Amino acid sequence: MAYDFAHGSGTEADPYQIWTQADLEGIGQNNSEGQPNYFGNYFKQMADLSLVDYECNSLVVINCSYDGDNHKVTGLEDFFFVDLVGGVLKNLVFVSPSISKAGVDYVGIIGQLNQYSGNPATLSNIVVLGATVSGGDYVGAVVGYSYVANISDCLALGVRISGASYVGGLVGMIDECELLRCVAHGEVDASAAYSHAGGLVGLMTDSSADICGADVDVTGGQYCGGFSGYGYDSEIEDCFALGDVIGSDYVGGFSGYLSESEVM
Repeated sequence: MAYDFAHGSGTEADPYQIWTQADLEGIGQNNSEGQPNYFGNYFKQMADLSLVDYECNSLVVINCSYDGDNHKVTGLEDFFFVDLVGGVLKNLVFVSPSISKAGVDYVGIIGQLNQYSGNPATLSNIVVLGATVSGGDYVGAVVGYSYVANISDCLALGVRISGASYVGGLVGMIDECELLRCVAHGEVDASAAYSHAGGLVGLMTDSSADICGADVDVTGGQYCGGFSGYGYDSEIEDCFALGDVIGSDYVGGFSGYLSESEVM
């Protein structure tokens, strides 16, 4: 099915304009010339969107830039994007999303965030308010799993996040990522014996976090922490953790377990 945007040409100077749910869903289509809208284009949201039966259609967005222009998205009950590969998502507010994916791995507003041709993906100024997100492994309010990405100025407030393992208030797991000025508030519940559950991030490896924090009640099995469940080869600076943490083994107010990591 072809979808041509009524406004914009998809360039940085003249992005495709997102006015309606149909425009948003059109990102996942080819245009009338057979070229994919979801590869290498620029998009700008022009109005608040109230989504009804939004069809994400397993959308993988590759090397695109989506600027929400500080507008709101309400009624989200599916991934906004399943995968964001390279590119940018910024300046967007999600109000009361409810994403239930029992037994499905990689669940969040964005399921997976990955690099493209060696270039990190970027999330900036993303706010999630009052979210309920559930899935299997790798579950977070904003992202389920992130590899080689820069995540800055992102907030997840009043969220309820649940899954089996690798569960975080903001991100389920980060690998080779940078977190800057990110905060989570709410509840995290991980059901697996090896939970890797954290108030901000469940598992962080080869990553950094700077000026970040979590006020999250965390419940799980092994490896539970108020900030991170498990941290390996990572640097954490000027960060805080509040909230109650309940688990079986390797449980900490800040981190359940830190290996070859530095906290400053």
